[in-house]
Amino acid sequence: MEHLPFEDQTFDYVISVEVIRYLADTRHAIREFQRVLRPGCLALVMAIPPLSLTGYPLLNRLTSRFQVRRFSKSASFSTLSGS
Repeated sequence: MEHLPFEDQTFDYVISVEVIRYLADTRHAIREFQRVLRPGCLALVMAIPPLSLTGYPLLNRLTSRFQVRRFSKSASFSTLSGS
C-alpha cells in the first residue's frame, strides 16, 4: 500500500480486517490510516494471529481471493490498484 486514494481528514472510521499483517510496511499503512481520518476519529485494525487455534487463518487463505472477487462483482465494485 503506497497511498490511500483519498484526501486528508476524509473519514470518521477506517476499518481494516485481515489486511495489515500482509503489508510490507505496516507503519506506513498506519500513517495512511491516520492521514485520512478526521481528528479524534477511529481506526479499527484487526488481524487474527497466524497460529490461532480457531482455524480462521487457514480458512481465510483458502477462501479470501475467491470471495473478494465474487463479492466485488456482485456489488459492482471496481478494484483499486496500488501500482
